Amino acid sequence: SKKWWSEAATKQIAMLDKLVSSTEGVAFTKGGTTTGELYLFAMLHQMKLVKGDILDDAKALLAWYDATKANASVAKVLSGESAIGELKQYFMEH
Repeated sequence: SKKWWSEAATKQIAMLDKLVSSTEGVAFTKGGTTTGELYLFAMLHQMKLVKGDILDDAKALLAWYDATKANASVAKVLSGESAIGELKQYFMEH
């Protein structure tokens, strides 16, 4: 619903932005590709497919998202070149 996107999701994204802003570098961890970070990226990526501007006010989180998306292994999956093959958008705005 519109309320969830404008209130709950925005609040959680603001907390994540504050957290990643408090770390050294762009990522949540020094390596930047822990299981948790990749899982979070996957969730945020699905959200961005539905609401492209969802991270626009979270500059540090968006920088982390963009850096993770540019990671060679992540890019390979997103481009459909991994062993999984092509992934299609599952969630849609309703």
